[in-house]
Amino acid sequence: MQKSGTDFINNTLILFIGRICTKLIQFCLLPLYTSILTTSEYGTVDLISAYVTILVVLVNLQLEQAIFRYLAEERQNDENKDIVITNVMFISFLQIILFTIVYLLIQSFITIDGKIFLLLNVFASVFMTTMMQITRGLGDYKTYAKGSFLSAISIILFNLLFLLGFNMKIIGLLLSTFIAYIICGLYLLMKKKIYKYIQKKHLNRSKQKELLGYSIPLVPNELSWQAIKSSDKIIVSYALGKAYNGILSVSMRFSAVYNEIYSIFNTSLVDAVISNIRKQEGQVFITRLINRIFILFLSIAFLLITVMPFIFGIFVNKSYAEAFYYIPLYIISSFINVMVGLISGIFVADKRTKLIAVTSFIAGFINIIVDLLLIDLIGLYAAVFSTILGYLIMFIIRYFIILKNYSIHIEIKNFLLAIIGIIVVLFTYYSNNLIIQLLALLMVILISFWLNFDTLKRVLKFIAAFFQTKISVNR
Repeated sequence: MQKSGTDFINNTLILFIGRICTKLIQFCLLPLYTSILTTSEYGTVDLISAYVTILVVLVNLQLEQAIFRYLAEERQNDENKDIVITNVMFISFLQIILFTIVYLLIQSFITIDGKIFLLLNVFASVFMTTMMQITRGLGDYKTYAKGSFLSAISIILFNLLFLLGFNMKIIGLLLSTFIAYIICGLYLLMKKKIYKYIQKKHLNRSKQKELLGYSIPLVPNELSWQAIKSSDKIIVSYALGKAYNGILSVSMRFSAVYNEIYSIFNTSLVDAVISNIRKQEGQVFITRLINRIFILFLSIAFLLITVMPFIFGIFVNKSYAEAFYYIPLYIISSFINVMVGLISGIFVADKRTKLIAVTSFIAGFINIIVDLLLIDLIGLYAAVFSTILGYLIMFIIRYFIILKNYSIHIEIKNFLLAIIGIIVVLFTYYSNNLIIQLLALLMVILISFWLNFDTLKRVLKFIAAFFQTKISVNR
């Protein structure tokens, strides 16, 4: 189990260095975006991005999930790796061709600004994601992290060029994403020589059916996730207007950083669960790991909420001031999303994708219905509350299934800490009293350090050992 813990820390640190630094830089550009773009323009960009995300799910049929899951099992078998990659690439090619034909047939009926990016960014996203998941499935986390870094830094540089240099606004932001994704995909294609894995002799209808049999049940699951994340933007845009969607999008930006940090951990977590779920004492290791991550991300959520009154005005233009009231609620929804992620890797490891699909569909359906029912009554708060409810229902259903079938659990004291903590930090946040908010921030910093002391000590010890090894090798 010690090696499993070391592998988890190692993979996580590699991904963290490769992704989070650039994401933080991108986040720091928020003042630029909110000063150049109106709330309506910002809302339009975010709406197109939401459509692209949903279309990618429908076009790619979640094949990227099958790539990782099947390659992770075949890392030591060269021929089987060739078979998986060849058939995945063949299916993806057919899907892109089909989507292009459909888009060309219906594009005259689409009236949204920048509609060409519904085609271009779907293609770029499918290409990059496929290359990323092949690299990850092959176990090369360093190259995976470099690809992620390249994608993020390219978006940043092209955003600056197109916004400041050419004043392209909406088109500039969307074009930046397209170019960055293509650059990342090409880098991974050439770096890993993925084209060498593709061989005509390995085309196999049976394998294609097997891959699709794994991935297609995940489509409702991912669509439900997107229903929870993106339906808010779509419903708000049409019920209240694109300007309100701009405010909503800025509200989500802070929790998006939080989500990005967790996605790094989740990438390593799923790998760790797959590797340990059937080992002796494996479930004990997984339980210990998810409880540590639970406390860590609960602490990060509280830190983000309590520091927000002191940094909001720095990052956000005053025309987006209303976003302040929704930010802590979205951070809480993101923490519940983390709770879902902590246990969902177990279903992935056991290939129980149909169960994932059913639970996600239920949560997504409830999210949309609640959003539609409340949007006229409480405005943007309907989007926030429906998101929290959707994630919470998904967690409750999946957690009880986990308790019934596995010896894996989240400790009761951690749940109690989360509930009490959420009540306290929300009270201080909405108090509008700077002294109370400052005391809350100091208290959260101290308690977070105490709760995560052992985790921090382990990580620092690992980093020190890593650098000591590098120094010894260089000598």
